[in-house]
Amino acid sequence: MKPNHHCRWAVALLAASSSLACLPDPWDDLVPSPGPSKPRPKPPRKGGPPDGILDPTRRVDVELTIDPADWGALRVEGKSLFDQFPTDVNNLEPFDYATYRAIARIDGERYTDVGVRKMGFFGGLSVWRPSLVLTFPDRGDGLRTMVLNNSMEEPSYARECLAFELFRRAGYPASRCGFVRVVVNGQDLGTYTHVEGVDERMLARHFEHGRGALFAGELADFDPSTMGFIQHVSGPASRKPLERLARALEADDDQLLDRLGRVLDLDRFRDFWALETLLGQWDGYANVANNYYAYLDPKSSKFVFLPRELDGAFVGMPAWRPGYEITVYYGAKIANRLYQIPEERARFRARLVELNDALWNDAELVAKASALASIAPESDPGALAALQDWLRAHDDELREALALPAPEVPPFQPFTPPPPLDECSNGVAPISGTFTTTFIANPYEATPGTGNVEFEGSIDGAPYPHAFFGAAGPNPYVPNITSLAIQSELPNGQRIGITFMIPTPYYGPGEHVFHGWETLGLLVPVNPDGSEPFAVGYVSNGSITFDQAGNTEGAVVSGSFHGELLQFTCVGAYAD
Repeated sequence: MKPNHHCRWAVALLAASSSLACLPDPWDDLVPSPGPSKPRPKPPRKGGPPDGILDPTRRVDVELTIDPADWGALRVEGKSLFDQFPTDVNNLEPFDYATYRAIARIDGERYTDVGVRKMGFFGGLSVWRPSLVLTFPDRGDGLRTMVLNNSMEEPSYARECLAFELFRRAGYPASRCGFVRVVVNGQDLGTYTHVEGVDERMLARHFEHGRGALFAGELADFDPSTMGFIQHVSGPASRKPLERLARALEADDDQLLDRLGRVLDLDRFRDFWALETLLGQWDGYANVANNYYAYLDPKSSKFVFLPRELDGAFVGMPAWRPGYEITVYYGAKIANRLYQIPEERARFRARLVELNDALWNDAELVAKASALASIAPESDPGALAALQDWLRAHDDELREALALPAPEVPPFQPFTPPPPLDECSNGVAPISGTFTTTFIANPYEATPGTGNVEFEGSIDGAPYPHAFFGAAGPNPYVPNITSLAIQSELPNGQRIGITFMIPTPYYGPGEHVFHGWETLGLLVPVNPDGSEPFAVGYVSNGSITFDQAGNTEGAVVSGSFHGELLQFTCVGAYAD
C-alpha cells in the first residue's frame, strides 16, 4: 500500500481476547518455596548469555509456564499507530506492554520468577505467535534478557541473524543472534529468532562502561517533530543529551561537524550509516528513523547508534516505498545533514566501498543464508530464494551505482501531522456486513455480481449507496496473505473496496480479530489498470469471522465482519 502521513497517524488497533484451551493451572509453581537463602556468585562485569544460548547452528528449547489468563491478556496487547503518534505530543504517555511472571526452562535449565512481556509495533504484532521479551533474575550465569522475534515479517528466518553477523564482522557493536523453539503452556509456537538483548552486560562488552543512558527509536528522529517519541530504555533518564544532539543538528553546514562531533561519535555513526546502506536495511535509522538504539557512552559523553531489529535487511526498499537510492539512505536527519556536505558525502561513499570490499562475498553469503534458514523448519523457500537472489546481485549493482556521480537527494523534511479533517475524514464510523462468495486466484479481479455481500456503514461521511460484491483468494501483492476483497463499482467504472487480510497459515473458520498487520481491513480504491491498491482508510476495533473458509478454486467462503472504519481521505477524490 502506498504510504502517506495519514497512515502514520490514523490507525488504532485494539484486539479482543480469544479463548484459550483449558490447561492445568501451573501458577502455584511460579512462586519458589521458602528456604534458606543461598549466596549467588558475583555476576561478571562483562558478558551476557553464554554462547550456546545464541548458537545460530541449532534451535534452543524455550519452555514457558504462565498463568493462562495472563497469557491470554498478553497475546492481544497491541501497539497501534495512535500509541506511537498521539495527536497531542504535549500529553504523550508512551505505550508499554505489561510484564507477567512465568517459569522458564531454557536449554534444559529451569528459571523461576521470569518476566514475560510482548514486544512489537504494528508490523510484527501477532495474537497467535507474539514476539516476546524475557527478563531473568540475576543468577550469575549471564542470562538476563532474551528478545524473541516471531519473524512474521521475515519468513526466510535468515535475514536478521545474517545482518547482525555482518555488523559484528565489521567490528561494530551489535547483538549476537540465534534461534529458539518456543513452547508456552505446552503449545508449540515454533521457531523464533533470538536476538541478544541490549543491556548493561552486552554494552560492557563493547564499551568501557555499560551503564550509560540507552534510548530506543521507532519512527522517531532527532527533530522536534518526532523526538518526543524516542523512548528511554535504561541508565540515566535525562533527555538533555537528546536535546543537545537535536540542537547540534540545527547548525549551519560550516559548523555542523564541530557541533555534532561534541555529542555524537561521528566515526562510528559513519560506519553505522554505511552498514545500514550496504545491507539494504530499509527499516533502520538512516532511511526511516526506525529500529535503532542510541547509547550515550559515559566515557566519551557521545552517542553511539546500535542496530535494533534487522529483519528488514537485504531488501533495499519494499515495492510500496519508491525512490530507493542504492548508494545512500537519507531519510533520517543526521544522515541527510551529513550527506548535504560534499566532503562528508565523499567520505561516506568511500567507507561504503571499503565495507563492501571487506564483507561482501556472494557465494559465502548465499551459503550462510541457506545454513541459517535450515535451522527453522518453517523457513519459506520462496523467501529464502528471494534473499539469495538479492545477495548475488547486490555487489554488482552497488559497484555500478558507485561508479556513477553521487545522486542528489532532497534536504531533510521534518514529519508534519496530517492536515485538518475534511468532510470525509470524519473520525471513526461503525461498519458491518455478511458475505457468501467463492475462493478464486485473484480476489481483486472479481466482477460485479460475484457472491452475495451485505454492507452497512458510511463512506465519505454518508451511508454508502452502491452494492458490494467480492471474492476471497491469495493476496497478489503481499506474500503469505489470504484476502477477502469486497468491492463496489461506481458509475464511472472506478471501484472502491474493503480488503480483509489474514495470514494464510491462520486462515480458516472462526473469528480473527484485527491486530496490527497480522489481520486487518483496509479501505482501498481498486484501480482498473490493475496497479496495486493503496489504503485510504483502516478498519480496526473489530474482527472478521469465517463460517466457511474454503481455499481451493471455487470453494465457498462465508461469514461476517464488524469494526470501525477510520477514513483519512475522500474516496470521491479517486472517483473522478
